[in-house]
Amino acid sequence: MVVRVVKEPPSSTPGCGAETSLPVAGVVVPREILSELCSLHSRYGREVAGLAIGVEVSGVLVVEDLVIGENLAESADRFYLDPVAIVEAYRYAELLEGRDVVALVHTHPGGAYPSYLDLEGMELWPLTWVIVDSENCTARAWIRRGKRIWEVPLTAPRP
Repeated sequence: MVVRVVKEPPSSTPGCGAETSLPVAGVVVPREILSELCSLHSRYGREVAGLAIGVEVSGVLVVEDLVIGENLAESADRFYLDPVAIVEAYRYAELLEGRDVVALVHTHPGGAYPSYLDLEGMELWPLTWVIVDSENCTARAWIRRGKRIWEVPLTAPRP
């Protein structure tokens, strides 16, 4: 699999069908959500994953809550999100009028870059992926379209 990671979408040549803009302009994740994920990763010694609930405002995904599910993967450096948590996240978003599942969020030890398995998962789950470096509690957001991966600007404001 060849996947190209780019920071900015390519400029388009009219008529060539090139993508001219990202489907998401940015992601806002409250600092306390990132801190909780890092704390859980440290406590359990394995990747932590969940689905972010929020809204889209002018192309920016604003995360308001997170439904964390059990990691069913046998390896500590992988995640397989419990399907029950996935259903619960979508049901929870439905209960909150005007909210939706806006991103998949998970931790990585030692880097907020997508792994090879993440790249495969992004193809199956075409959401924005927020990856949290559990060692320094920083995050980056990524989106995949076809064989292209873009980094999406992410901010993590303090309360």
